[in-house]
Amino acid sequence: MVWASLQSVADKQVLYLTTTGRTTGLPREIEIWFVVCCERFYLFAETGGAAGWVKNIRCNPKVMARIEEWQIDATARVLDHHTDRKLWDQVAAIADRKYGWGDGLPVEITPLPSRPTHSDPRSSLEHISCNAPRRFESVAQPMLRAFCFRAPTRNNPPATLRRCAGPSF
Repeated sequence: MVWASLQSVADKQVLYLTTTGRTTGLPREIEIWFVVCCERFYLFAETGGAAGWVKNIRCNPKVMARIEEWQIDATARVLDHHTDRKLWDQVAAIADRKYGWGDGLPVEITPLPSRPTHSDPRSSLEHISCNAPRRFESVAQPMLRAFCFRAPTRNNPPATLRRCAGPSF
């Protein structure tokens, strides 16, 4: 499957969002409804700012979004009720049409530019085959900043946490 744009996955039901745990520094994955608007994903936190994944994003906005076997690195931000009011209303209306529910705190997921690893150069989403270590940082526990997360691939075992070489913080 090749995706030329995020709009091509707008009809999928769920997205898997991986954030970095704000106290552990470990990857945390949730399954969540989403909508697509202007080549960005929008998710809704039913419990607002109290949701753990929203708290994680506020500490570290680097996230990974996955739909089926495709993934993309991204940056997340919580929409502001006053400054983003028009966008808030727009994405809430899209969610209401898709799921019959558009309440909650909207969070914008903006894909980072990436070099596709799939054979089709038009693909804007990356197939899960990245071998590069991913670094997750914890604000609450600086000693965990020296750990890296290695994403699973077809040729590598499941994800492992390992100590990174380099300076400690």
